[in-house]
Amino acid sequence: MKQVFFLEGFQWSEIDAHHDDEIIKFQIRCFGASFEIQYKFHNLSPSPNLLEQFRSSLAIMRAYETGDNLDAERASEEILCLKKPFEKIMIELAPTSSPSLSHHLSDYLYSPLLMLEAIATTRDSIIIEPHFKGQLPRQIRFPAGQYIPTSADWLDLVKSSTSQQIRLPISSNLEQHPCVRGPTKVIAEDGAICYYKELPQWLSPLSTVTEAKPWIHTQIPAAIEAKKLHSDIHICRLHSVIIDDDRKVLQHWVRATEKDLIDIWENDGSDDWTL
Repeated sequence: MKQVFFLEGFQWSEIDAHHDDEIIKFQIRCFGASFEIQYKFHNLSPSPNLLEQFRSSLAIMRAYETGDNLDAERASEEILCLKKPFEKIMIELAPTSSPSLSHHLSDYLYSPLLMLEAIATTRDSIIIEPHFKGQLPRQIRFPAGQYIPTSADWLDLVKSSTSQQIRLPISSNLEQHPCVRGPTKVIAEDGAICYYKELPQWLSPLSTVTEAKPWIHTQIPAAIEAKKLHSDIHICRLHSVIIDDDRKVLQHWVRATEKDLIDIWENDGSDDWTL
């Protein structure tokens, strides 16, 4: 089975960051897993050669932030160069999940995040050593959605499904498969093809559903069921919300003390400065 690796995005530390905090990191998704590759000042500082290469790469990233299309192309090319040493280990670690089988939204939302880092092994190193740090524990990662109490009144207004009940459309082009690229449309439990939208962390689902014209979510479906409106009417409306229980959301949870998690993972779960 041929795996597909898609570059989701890349980030870097701000120009006024302390040397020890300087970092370039980028995320790559494949069928069944995601990778985050990190180049850190601290891990490369033993080798002057690799540290100089790192700072050159970081300068290209920072030029892209305020530059033009040419700077953007240089940044993309640089990321591809930084990815090259990790290609072999990603192939070894990637799951053997077949892209030809039916996938569900849960496969996309809850894929394990495998952390890779560039290491300078000696002072004379001129090539980085790819290192598999481990799978990022669930409690370090940002949640895939928002916590919703089961007593929320607005749950009575809308239909809900679990991510396991929502199927992803099949794509013959593996490079464009929603399990890798992320879904824009999904297939609901009743077979309806719907647009898929994730609510931002700062947006309350309660205000979205109940305060912003709540009648839309009850009267339009009722009118369609009563055949007062055609079922294929072109009007934007909420089909359902996706709600998973704690066991699903908290898979990949690791039993460890807070100190152990901090000692091992530091700020690996933070995306405060992600562009």
